[in-house]
Formats: sequence, C-alpha cells, structure tokens
Amino acid sequence: MRRVIPILLVAAVSPPVVAAAGQSLLERSPNIAGAWVAPAGRLQFNFLHRFQVGSAPTRKVTNYPTFLLGAGVGSSLMVGANYATNSDVAERYPNEWEFFGRWAPWSTDAGAPVAAAVQAGYNLAAQSVDGALVLARGFGPVRLQAEGRVLGHAYDRAETRVVAAGGAVVRLGRWFALGADLGVPVNAGDTVRAAWGAGLQFALPYTPHTLSLQVTNTNSATLEGASRGGRQRRYGFEFTVPITLGRFFGRTATAAAPPAPGAAAVDPALTATPAAAAKAAPADSGVAVAAAPTPAPTAPSADTARRAPAPDRAAPTRLARRAGAVSRATISNLAFGPARLQVAAGTTIVWTNRDPVPHSVTADDGSFDSGVIEPGKTWRHTFTRPGTYNFHCTPHPFMKGVVVVR
Repeated sequence: MRRVIPILLVAAVSPPVVAAAGQSLLERSPNIAGAWVAPAGRLQFNFLHRFQVGSAPTRKVTNYPTFLLGAGVGSSLMVGANYATNSDVAERYPNEWEFFGRWAPWSTDAGAPVAAAVQAGYNLAAQSVDGALVLARGFGPVRLQAEGRVLGHAYDRAETRVVAAGGAVVRLGRWFALGADLGVPVNAGDTVRAAWGAGLQFALPYTPHTLSLQVTNTNSATLEGASRGGRQRRYGFEFTVPITLGRFFGRTATAAAPPAPGAAAVDPALTATPAAAAKAAPADSGVAVAAAPTPAPTAPSADTARRAPAPDRAAPTRLARRAGAVSRATISNLAFGPARLQVAAGTTIVWTNRDPVPHSVTADDGSFDSGVIEPGKTWRHTFTRPGTYNFHCTPHPFMKGVVVVR
C-alpha cells in the first residue's frame, strides 16, 4: 500500500518526575525529537549538521545538514518542517522535506505522570505519511524516552516500516548532559540497520540556546532519517535557537493605571520592601514577600448598608478551606506557565525559574517585585485579598502574566 494512515505505537514506558524544558537538548537524545512543542508565539529554529570522512587517500568530508523551523500554535501544538539538503532517505530526492504537526497534550510541568507528544507528517522525498508517539519521564538527573514510529511508505519503497526507539539523558549539572538512543526496525528483513546516536549536550549559560556534539550512524532529523542507520559513523552538532515573536512585536510593559472607584483593592501585602521581603524568604526560594497585617475594618455608613447586597455566607467557608494552599507555576521557554492563574485568597504561588537565564515576577504597577530569580531558583508570594494582579518580567518585558484572586 503506497499510503497508509499511521498506527501510533508505544515502544516502552518508564516511571515520573522531571519535566521537559522545551527545545532544550539537555532533555532529549540525538535521534529522538522529544515530548515538547514550541509555546504559542514562539518560532523554533534548530540547525543539525552531520558529516562523514571518506577513506584514504582523499578523506573527503561529506556534509549532511538539516534545518528545523517550527511555530507554536495554541498551548500544545507545533507545526513546522524539516529540510535536509543531502539526504539518503530516497535515492531520487537528495533534498528531503518533512512537513509535520506535533501535539503535546501531557506535560510533567502541568502535573501529568508522563510527558507525551504525537507527531504526524508527510515526507516529500519518500512520498510517505509518517507518525510517531513519544513518551518521557524523569528520575532525578536521568530522563528516559520511548518512541514508536510508523513509516507509511518507508524510504520510497512500497512497504510500511515500524520502528521502536528508546533513549536516555543523564544530567551532569545545570549546563551539561549526556544522551544516547537506539532505534530498531521491528518488521525489517532487509539490510536496514538499527539507528543509534550519542551526544554531549550543553546549555549556553544565561542564554536560551543549547548545543549538542554528536556521533551517530543516521543522516537527517526527520522521522525517516532518524530511523535509518548506515554503515558509516557520522559526527556533528545541533544548535537550538528559540525566537520569541513578542520580543520584536510586543509592547514594553508599563505601569498600570490607578484602579477605578469600586475596583478590587491591591493587596497591601504586595507593598513590602525588598529588605523586608528578604527577611521572610525561605532558604530554598528567591525573595518571599511577607503579608502585611490586615487593616481593621471600618463601619459602613447607613446609606452603604442599605445598598449593599446580602453577603454570600458560603464564600468565606470555601475560601477558608483553601486558605494556605500552594499553587506552583514555572518560568520556562521565556514564558510564564501558566500565564493566567486563578486562586483563592490566602493561596501562596511559587514560581520556579526553569530557564537558563534570570527572570523576575514584577507587578505592572510596581507594587511588588521578586528581584532577579536565578536559573533553578524559586520565588513565592501569598495573595491575601481578592483582586487582579498583572505582572511581567523586567529583563524580558514581553513576558507577561496575571493572577486573579477570588
């Protein structure tokens, strides 16, 4: 059958913890794309360059570059293309195009027990509809990946190929990791070899870029290219460049206008000075702002009492039950996640900076400021009164969010 609808397979599943860091090469191995998508408003550009050295006496160097360009659509979808200028997937087409869509419905950042992504696309060189399912989980510094691939018209042949792949990444610290993977054809009886790869991965300090130095026997970064192992060993590197469109087209954050009469009051706890906030900070956080004492209530006038609606007696009970709750949020891929939080009064929000660059959580009206949150650090604040609190990142003003306190 020349074209088929891929049946996505699961190669293996392993147990929970570490979340994928977007495009970071520290979270995936060379031949497994990973369970990630670019966030909305983000373009992802990856440059993969591999080469092999011929035999003596010429020892000719042959290059195999692949370019990926993807765009985040919505909260969990990315569409894009891979282009390889010297591919061996199909003999008739050395220029290999793969157009794809990748959907990542589960993320360990959002509390899911496993990160998952589904990819489907069309390989122009092989004239093949291809698909894959990748799962990932972490155990402390170790992250495991499993991928099942279906190649509908594999390598420009009238056959369907199923490939099971697995990989692991071991973090050696904040900036370094080792990655390796193996992809095995499940139903191949010909000369197609298993695909393998290994790499030393780097995060460039205080930038959103990552770099991988690799050795492998595969050719391109498409599903077909990553599944086809060759006889010769190839060397190379991969470099990631995330492009946040809001950085070029968004507006710089400005101070919010004073609230209109009758609007929700700004939490007085947010006006604590940085010096006072630092004294209240837990050891594992950035700067924690201490809540100020609630001012004594004033008696309403008789006219106000006549116009005021009857109080909702159930609301205080519901909020009281949730008082002291902790809500966790992340800062990753140059974005707040989630960008909009709705919490009950008395909730403490803890932001964790998962990016390799410093960030801040700063109120638009200047009423609170976390200061610099270094990579890997946290900052927390307790919201004690209802209101809407808009905030941004001072080093990256296009990063914006809002907390709605009920």
